[in-house]
Order: sequence, then C-alpha cells, then structure tokens
Amino acid sequence: MLAKILLVDDSASDRLIIKSMLSNYNVLVACDGIEAMRQIDEHDDIDLVILDLNMPNMDGFQVLETLNSDERYNRLRTIILTNYDELDNEIKGLELGAVDY
Repeated sequence: MLAKILLVDDSASDRLIIKSMLSNYNVLVACDGIEAMRQIDEHDDIDLVILDLNMPNMDGFQVLETLNSDERYNRLRTIILTNYDELDNEIKGLELGAVDY
C-alpha cells in the first residue's frame, strides 16, 4: 500500500509541481488550513502532512496549533515546506510539532 501524503499549499502551481514529485505516493491536496483539517478528519490513514505556512483562512501555524492541541492527531507527522527563511518561523514550526522545516 502506498503511503498517503496530504499536501497543503495555497498555490495551485506549487501543488501541481510537488504532487508530480510525489508520484510514487497517494497524494491528497488542500488549498488552505481549513480544507487540510477537513481532509485530516476524513482520512484517518494519512501518513504525512506537507504544509505551507502562508495561506489564507487558516495558515500553517494555525494548523500546527490545532494538530498539537488534540491527541487524536498525535500520529501525524508534519513537514513544513515554505518560502519563509526566517529562523523564528523555523523554530516556531518545530516547537509546534513539525518534524522538519
């Protein structure tokens, strides 16, 4: 069975490029944090979340805070993939539970 990855990014072109790079996996996509949380709640077999930080409606930090605050999501591993290069953002993301930045 292929690993299931949730790709969360508000850029349609970035989603397309990243999804093509992950062609050996079962990839779900979401365009913002609200849709990401819906996907996570609907699919209890997601192995990994690849998460952008800068998104409308619910940003990546808010997603991490939500995941971190509810033990139902303890099984999820999250990697932040973003164009932010500030050390403070990296530290905050890792403190909120991301496994890599």
